[in-house]
Amino acid sequence: MFHYKNQLDNTKILNNCTFVKTSLMLMVIIYHSCVFWTSTWWDTPPVFKSPVLSYFATWLDSFHIYTFTLVSGYIFAYKRLNGGYKHYGLFLKNKLQRLLVPYFFVSLIWMIPISYLLFQLNCGQIIKKYFLGINPEQLWFLWMLFDVFVIIWPLWKKIFKSSIFCWGIAIAFYCIGVIGKKIFPNVFCIWTAFEFIPLFCIGIQLRLNEENLKKQFIFQIHWFIWLILDLIFFVMSVFLSRQSGIIIQVLRVGVFFILHIIGAIMAFIILQIWANSVQWKESKVIKLLSTYSMPMYLFHQQIIYFTIIYFDGRVNPFVHFMINFIIAIFSSFSISMFLMQWKVLRKLLGES
Repeated sequence: MFHYKNQLDNTKILNNCTFVKTSLMLMVIIYHSCVFWTSTWWDTPPVFKSPVLSYFATWLDSFHIYTFTLVSGYIFAYKRLNGGYKHYGLFLKNKLQRLLVPYFFVSLIWMIPISYLLFQLNCGQIIKKYFLGINPEQLWFLWMLFDVFVIIWPLWKKIFKSSIFCWGIAIAFYCIGVIGKKIFPNVFCIWTAFEFIPLFCIGIQLRLNEENLKKQFIFQIHWFIWLILDLIFFVMSVFLSRQSGIIIQVLRVGVFFILHIIGAIMAFIILQIWANSVQWKESKVIKLLSTYSMPMYLFHQQIIYFTIIYFDGRVNPFVHFMINFIIAIFSSFSISMFLMQWKVLRKLLGES
């Protein structure tokens, strides 16, 4: 069994969140390096099929950003409990600078020119995609997280006082998000944000339990059990995705909801344990990656577009996947390192 008190105290978990977030950002780049083989990311299917890469990408997608949202909720609760984020106006200003400023900056200088070059988007499509935030490629995450912060801050006092209220609003928002996405346009990723609120609330509750010295249920279960549960629900989700019917659709929503929660907890626990094992604070490579992980996230996906176009059909899928990942990592790191030399560009990228 994994004994929480013996292996991870509150300070360790909090400090390890830097390692966890860095690892998750790398997982996103891994995911984008192999998502091409799911045939959902590109109009033209890959020349060489790869079911292994397809399933691997789908599995990563079931937990990586969900875990990051959980960690964001955990850190948000820590800061609120320790006197931070007191004023809503200043809080919103901070999140605008951290999330939406880089969103529009990277959209204008990077994503719109490349999307126009590769996909010949017209003015209406560009406005819809980037200025209204309807499926703005990897930048959807910034809008989603900003929306979650805007929604949760006013509810903090009630969440702090009542875990029942916390879980109630989490489930309510999730249901509204699922329904809203089917009926209305996902402007500024608002319905996606509603679907991610439960993960943010889990992160909040984890920190609140620690502050109140309550036993953490999730840490009483061995990480391997969480992994097995995640894989079981993942297989169920794949099976249900191939079925049709109203009852199947309802079941699919429930299974995906549980899958994302189990996957996020599973990844959080494993990465926390891993952080203690690798002595990451002493690693120059990990420190560098943690410094530039967010800018790398902002720039990596369009680099992969070019490696997909050039290498598709020329090499084995697994070799192609590795090429995508290696070039994306080194290129996005180089771009980030170059831009972060100037204070004004650091601010435009959401860094202090």
